[in-house]
Amino acid sequence: MPSSSSKVWLISGASSPLGYRLVLAALSRRDRVIAIATIQEDANHLRSAGAYPIRIDSQMTYSQIKAKFQQAVEQCGKIDYLIHNADVDSRRISSSSESHVVYYANTYTFATIQVTRAAAEASRLKAIAIIVPDFLANDTPLSDRKWLATTEPTRYRISFHEPDHSLILV
Repeated sequence: MPSSSSKVWLISGASSPLGYRLVLAALSRRDRVIAIATIQEDANHLRSAGAYPIRIDSQMTYSQIKAKFQQAVEQCGKIDYLIHNADVDSRRISSSSESHVVYYANTYTFATIQVTRAAAEASRLKAIAIIVPDFLANDTPLSDRKWLATTEPTRYRISFHEPDHSLILV
């Protein structure tokens, strides 16, 4: 059972293998987790692990996302940490249709902005981490940012920074 001093994590992509490991890591610290999933079955699985799941889709409006976060904050308390872990299959990008490219852009750009805005409005965020697939992070202006975490095909590099210290989850 989380204590009143436990932290609250908001983790998107929580049903992916990496996202689920992040959920379990936070829960093992006796912290609370608001886990974002897009499929009801995944949300049920996250609930059974001890997280508070919410279903958010990249096509939802800002007010829909904000309402979901307000409900989650009422249940779990204000969000301390936000980890964006939405995933795109980099092997399929080159053969994707235009509609899939638009979907990927929505997931990585607009949905990320909407989730960050809604979470910041609902809470007192201490840190934000964005986990980016390797193909998006390499040789970009973003690759040296402190808040950027990247994934590689065989391992994960995850860290994010607060003003006073760094947190490394995996």
